[in-house]
Amino acid sequence: MGKREYIAAHIAGFDCIRPGLVDFNVKEALQVCELGYDQVREVCREFATRRSCYRSDLGVLMNRHSTLISFLENVFLSITGRIGVEGGKHIHGGHGWRTRRKAAAAAGGSEPWRTVATGFPPITGIYPPNVMPEEILNDHPDRLRAVIVSGANPLRSFADTSAYERAFAKLDLLVTVEISMTETAALSHYVLPARSGYESFDGSNAYGFPEVFMQYRQAVVTPEGEQLEAGEIFTRLADRLGLIPFIPDSLYQAAESGDRIQFGAALMQYLAENPSIGMRMMYVLAKTLGKKLGSVNQASVWARMQTLLARSRKGRPRWGSRLDQPWGRRSSKPFWIILAGSLSARSTQRPGTASKLLPPRTDGSTLTCRR
Repeated sequence: MGKREYIAAHIAGFDCIRPGLVDFNVKEALQVCELGYDQVREVCREFATRRSCYRSDLGVLMNRHSTLISFLENVFLSITGRIGVEGGKHIHGGHGWRTRRKAAAAAGGSEPWRTVATGFPPITGIYPPNVMPEEILNDHPDRLRAVIVSGANPLRSFADTSAYERAFAKLDLLVTVEISMTETAALSHYVLPARSGYESFDGSNAYGFPEVFMQYRQAVVTPEGEQLEAGEIFTRLADRLGLIPFIPDSLYQAAESGDRIQFGAALMQYLAENPSIGMRMMYVLAKTLGKKLGSVNQASVWARMQTLLARSRKGRPRWGSRLDQPWGRRSSKPFWIILAGSLSARSTQRPGTASKLLPPRTDGSTLTCRR
């Protein structure tokens, strides 16, 4: 398929932007960028005629004019025919659509909640941060009045610092969960001390395409002072706000037994009897397994491991995993090795797993599980 046919078949709205491309002075723009015309032309030719793909990240996403840059990236990929083709750019399934669906269901409608002043819907489950000042600096009765910042510094990370300073000064409540006194923390009504990456357990979600991987990091430094894992801080806030559902003694006892199979069975029974718990499930894990392990974050990693294979069932064939293999056999053994070797040396292990394969790290590095 030629590029014109590709555009006609797959690209909407190209006629609106085409005039700006036809009369664009490429050579003058490249002089500003200090790039050679012949080199850039050759890169574009190679990109358009060969199996090619690229991915941008924080270098442009956190810089000036990032929205415009992202738009132009999509224009470039579109006119070179590199979206949704073999060897090109693929938009694979992520958490965003699930988040939007849950948000819409919670609101009792088919559309997710939009920001009050600017009318933005969530994009991959996230609202654009640069609209936050406008959402605060308005007279709408439902304007944004309270903000909790965790592990971020909006005054320096997002656009228009002055607008953020004016907006945060108008908030009724600004709370920052941080390891240091950042510019945002300095403006906060409360600063809650969090543990650093060296002092807390943590793990990533399952990411990657076509390979899927997650990382697990263990604490290597004993914390001093009153700082807590961020997960513990949010669990305590939720507890004080009455957001944590009733937890029966049997679930606490199953967690204290040290047998994760027994705890998992008790947890499934609890969920079957309380299907409305939903997203509050992580608080239940924090109060039960988190208490046993001494780490809310560690309990969260355990939960993500248990649900990973079920969530990604449809995508497993392209990762080389058979759908007819029951949970815990060869297709999921790497996850059980991490569980058995990292979370609790006293816990019952499944047959065929070996904690000695992945002993606890003491150098601050991460365990990476690929499938």
